[in-house]
Amino acid sequence: MHPPFPDFIVPGAPRCGTTSMCSWLSDHPRICFSKPKEPFYFSSPAWQPGDEERWQQEYPRFFQHWAPDHQAVGEGSVGYLFDEPALDRILAIRPDERFVVMVRNPLEMVPSLHQRLLFVLEEDEPRFERAWRLQWERQEGRRLPAHCIDPRLLHYGEVGKLGAQLDRLVSKVGHEQCHVVVFDDFRRDPGAAYRGVLAFLGVDDDGRSDFQPHQSGQRVRSRWLQRLITRPPGAKIGLREERLRKA
Repeated sequence: MHPPFPDFIVPGAPRCGTTSMCSWLSDHPRICFSKPKEPFYFSSPAWQPGDEERWQQEYPRFFQHWAPDHQAVGEGSVGYLFDEPALDRILAIRPDERFVVMVRNPLEMVPSLHQRLLFVLEEDEPRFERAWRLQWERQEGRRLPAHCIDPRLLHYGEVGKLGAQLDRLVSKVGHEQCHVVVFDDFRRDPGAAYRGVLAFLGVDDDGRSDFQPHQSGQRVRSRWLQRLITRPPGAKIGLREERLRKA
């Protein structure tokens, strides 16, 4: 029996608590959450019109742990929020898809994203102001970091337009299919934010009481050591999907 297509997706935004929320949801015994958390399947540049049959063969591999007693099935590719073609591909398959959108003040979110990209070596400019000025060159394919897998994340101005991205999503699906979690509320009372998501999904409360955050911001103290850890000698640097398949 094949798992059903996800009935909810956490499409973004980065550095807004999505990793923690998705981790807690994946721990819920009645939720089948994708493995890995961010398959990025519908953002693939290889996707072509008419590929709907292909996803029926490939996409279910992220949900092989599905069981009939699961109350909800979901995934958390945060890049979908600013990737309109990905949203359209999802909605072409399931028009009633529900979305849990986590947002944050862009003035806080974008510098935090810059620090995270530095840590994972997808950014090589340590000064945020300089990285901001470089984004227009990078949109043209110039001045890209050597180890950058997804250059779209370096377009900080576009990634930070959360209001426009959320408005676009709501215009496609309506308010009733969207549940918005504001980072300040999430940080102040993560338990309430988590239970709010469960209520939106129609999933029973599992009584979770541990809400320790995941993947807090980190700074690179030694770039050569971090490169050795995340990009060992001989490792193939390919598309984001390639890295996820090896996760």
